[in-house]
Amino acid sequence: MEVVVDIIAAASLKSAIGSFLGFLFGTGIKLIASGAMMYYIIVYI
Repeated sequence: MEVVVDIIAAASLKSAIGSFLGFLFGTGIKLIASGAMMYYIIVYI
């Protein structure tokens, strides 16, 4: 039974890390995109 619990724990940890990395990656892309938009707006003005 402990082996099954370890496998489930490892899978959930891997899933949580993947989800967190996806969140960071998505946030980074949004920041870069909004920064580029702000840059072009400021340069245009």
